[in-house]
Amino acid sequence: DHARSFNVARSAAQAFARERGGRQSRLWADVANVPPLEEAGRQRGHPITPRDVAAICDQLPPDLAAMVWTLVTTGMGPAEYWSRLGGWWRDEGTHVHIAGTKREGRDRNVPRLRPPSPPVAWEGRFRRLLSEASGGAVQPYDLRRSYAHWMELARIPRTRRRLYMGHGRKDVTDLYEFHEVQRFLEEDAATLRAWLARELAGDDARVIPLPRPAESA
Repeated sequence: DHARSFNVARSAAQAFARERGGRQSRLWADVANVPPLEEAGRQRGHPITPRDVAAICDQLPPDLAAMVWTLVTTGMGPAEYWSRLGGWWRDEGTHVHIAGTKREGRDRNVPRLRPPSPPVAWEGRFRRLLSEASGGAVQPYDLRRSYAHWMELARIPRTRRRLYMGHGRKDVTDLYEFHEVQRFLEEDAATLRAWLARELAGDDARVIPLPRPAESA
């Protein structure tokens, strides 16, 4: 009856089985073979534009808007941002360090575009308010997808995009020397900031209309 709740529970059970027995265990295989339920009304894999994000944030309190910008400018998934399933993150000043939840490659450093804001609302409330502000079109994980799309549009090299998303097989320090890593993080942060500023300021940029939530009587 509640597809979203079922899928969240399935993911948690799969992570638990993986940590306890590994991907070769019978328990993990049994859980992984249970198909997720279709969530009605959700468009998966739909990135949104910076101006769409700004329009959504205009309908949210400033502290919740800061949470939206943190997620969409770091690529953190919900479990990482809300420190679930072993995930966590830390503002290092020059970059943001993210400890992932799935594999070694998810432990990563990402460019620091703006000071990241810690969660001031529990995940369920944030998810509900974000959905209301976007007319049901956006969920937290869509912000991570948008971060990946923005990096591509800003022409961040593919190898580094994969590392920032936690898709690489190795940590970035396995591919580059430390001084190179710091330079790449600073360069990519500057590139993304400049691209984001142009997108937000562009008069000819198309903005997808976002319906405002109906006001209560």
